Amino acid sequence: YLKVLILLKKCSICCYLRISKNAYSLQMVLDDLHTCIIFYLNIFVFVEIYVIIIIVRGVEVNMKNKIVQLLFICSIVLCLTGCTPKLESVSINGISEIPINGSDTLTIIKNPIDAEVENVEWKSSNEAIVRVIDGVITGISEGKATIIAKVNGEIQTTKDITVYYPTENITIDKTELKLALNEEQKINVTINPENSLYTLKSENSSVVTISSDGKIKAINYGKTRIIAKSKDNKEAICEISVSVVVPNFNSMSLSDAKKWGNDNNITITTDTDYSETVKKDKVISQSIPYGTEINEPGKSINIIYSIGHKPTLGEMNALRSAKSYIDLMSFSAKGLKKQLKYEGYSDSEAQYGVDNCGANWNEQAAKSAKSYIELMSFSRSGLKKQLLYEGFTESQAEYGVKAAGY
Repeated sequence: YLKVLILLKKCSICCYLRISKNAYSLQMVLDDLHTCIIFYLNIFVFVEIYVIIIIVRGVEVNMKNKIVQLLFICSIVLCLTGCTPKLESVSINGISEIPINGSDTLTIIKNPIDAEVENVEWKSSNEAIVRVIDGVITGISEGKATIIAKVNGEIQTTKDITVYYPTENITIDKTELKLALNEEQKINVTINPENSLYTLKSENSSVVTISSDGKIKAINYGKTRIIAKSKDNKEAICEISVSVVVPNFNSMSLSDAKKWGNDNNITITTDTDYSETVKKDKVISQSIPYGTEINEPGKSINIIYSIGHKPTLGEMNALRSAKSYIDLMSFSAKGLKKQLKYEGYSDSEAQYGVDNCGANWNEQAAKSAKSYIELMSFSRSGLKKQLLYEGFTESQAEYGVKAAGY
């Protein structure tokens, strides 16, 4: 009895190895095990009948040895033949594109994978384009054809094959390009033979994009390559750099500097500081020197503007006086300076107070014009003349007259 169990276990291990070798799916393993179990049950029924017949006939035999021999033979048969499932479907594995005069081998994929394939009949829908012999295809001329495989005389499958001209050479008219942000350019590809197929690709589409007809657009700073690639993997390359040159912000107003930053996707930040040498509203320094080439995304530039020299005590007091006058009544710049000098401030101290008091001189002219109209009647020309007399400029006086209702 123990020998029978050992033999059964050996047989099961053999089946398991066969199953593992063929990389079965779980369902296929269960199907085979079910078949094997039925096979074993049939063996036991046969053995039982065999034993009964022997006992009935009264033949004296060594039952133990007979059973062992019989199961041993059955185990060998099972291990050699296995539980081969029926072929359900097939497909063709291999390339779908091949150059003229190129060759490759197609293979059959079986389902289930351990099903037997007795024979395969191969056929081409157009042998003038592609030929097939025992699964080996050869490109004959440009075009498309279908390879047909008939397995075991009953199951048929197909695969479309494209035959193309092999490439002799492929080039791009530009080997390198420097682009500004959002700039567009076009490259031209030359391929020989002319009717050979190729693809265009940007290695980093977050830097530049490219269309099938060669139009390049820079969408971010950085470096990348445009690759023109033929069907048979011959390549031509164009090196791309997207960058911008930092300007001298000293020649720009603050609003122009901000606009430049927005246009070029670069953050502009500003600070102010006193300077004994740099005039007010001019640039003391910029964090990235002008002339520098930026070719990386996410850069920012800090600009420090001058607010003039550090004020003296007299200038600071003149500024306080100027602000208090502006809060009380309307002044032109000329009139305010005259008033500060009348109080004893020097010309430079009075000028500092006027320049930094924060007054809007157009609005000051408007306030003066309205106050005159409230006190007495003025003609338009008379009101404008009065404003000019107070020291307002021509444009400021005109603004004031219009604000008063003229």
